[in-house]
Amino acid sequence: MALNLYEAARISRNPFSKGVMLGLATMNEVMSIFPWVPKSGGAFSYTREGVLADVEFVSPTHTSLIESHTTFDRVTVPMRIVDSDVDVYNYTSNQSDPNGNPKVLQLEKKLKALGRKLQAKMITGGWGTGFVVSGAGVSPGAAVSAVTQGPHLDSALLGPGALKYTHSNTSWAFRAPGDRTFGPAVVAAGNGAYTLFSDNPSKYIVVTLTVASATADGEASINFTSSTNEPDGLLKLIPPSQVVTSTNTNGDALSFDVLDRLILEKVKVTENLAFFMNATMKRKYLALARAQGSTPATLAIPMLGMDGRVGERQVPHYNGIPILQIDDIPSNEAKGSASNLSSVFLASLSAEEGFWGAAETDGLAVDTDLSPYKARILGVKVYDVGQLENKAASRTRVEWFGAFALGSQLAAARASELITT
Repeated sequence: MALNLYEAARISRNPFSKGVMLGLATMNEVMSIFPWVPKSGGAFSYTREGVLADVEFVSPTHTSLIESHTTFDRVTVPMRIVDSDVDVYNYTSNQSDPNGNPKVLQLEKKLKALGRKLQAKMITGGWGTGFVVSGAGVSPGAAVSAVTQGPHLDSALLGPGALKYTHSNTSWAFRAPGDRTFGPAVVAAGNGAYTLFSDNPSKYIVVTLTVASATADGEASINFTSSTNEPDGLLKLIPPSQVVTSTNTNGDALSFDVLDRLILEKVKVTENLAFFMNATMKRKYLALARAQGSTPATLAIPMLGMDGRVGERQVPHYNGIPILQIDDIPSNEAKGSASNLSSVFLASLSAEEGFWGAAETDGLAVDTDLSPYKARILGVKVYDVGQLENKAASRTRVEWFGAFALGSQLAAARASELITT
């Protein structure tokens, strides 16, 4: 059963468990309502709809039918780990503190940091930070000068991928880690960047080629590496076909038309829709709304706070879709002479079908009445490590297992290269 932090805190009868959820939410417009689904293991998989089957009209005397069927792809998402310690000196613990128990206070702040980190990484998270191509000095490996990675390309978990070059038609194909066969070949007639999909279309790369360096048929293995160990966020999960890029030389101004394109043309999973904007883009939207001669309309969303409040917050909306603020959305996109452009996201916050989070739990369901000292709740478990040898302090460890997933390629979209100044 999927839960968000608001629902979990509301039904929990365990004070510590409720405190964990309040700490994660921290008056955060997204974390309170973001759906989490119980998962277990080092990775989880789900089936995603691809190309829908067709139907056709026929005459009463037809003698044959055209077969068509819906395609599916299997998405495998590796789970990621957060482990973080906090030490409380014995001297502090023995003092009378007007702010409360020092250990409890430190745990609250640690969970607050975890909640903020997860909200940031649901946008900017990216496991892949590097790559190594075998035979980089010979054809076809010598032709590869850069690779931008899509989601779920975990060579540490799934082994190496491969690039295949056919010289007769100067075409390239990609096989992602964990896939058995190559995806469709793409002809690279000139130098530049090309998007290559694996046999599983949920996995892709954008490869920059110097075509003259590819002189003979061949294959090169490619290993993807990470220095972050992060889950992939929306910047990785949203496929290129769901990105609305700017049309002007130095980016586009935010407009109602840009928002309408995301709603009408891109996102087809329409349950629990929400816009994500940073403070600058949200301010741009409010200025647009005020220019219409009226106060921007608002609606209430559920909210949780560190003060223990379980209530609602008024947020602006566009056509009934709430606009939620995530200041971790970057404003450093570049186009032309501009280098401070940003993006606006539209996503369905629907468990399994939309944009959702996977959280390790002990069992098939979340029991919010258990203590995080005893069981893993929405990915979180707390450990008393105990007294330390090298200093007079006790250590507590906060751990989280989880990842982010996009249930459908049509569940989220991005408008990029938007002017912030």
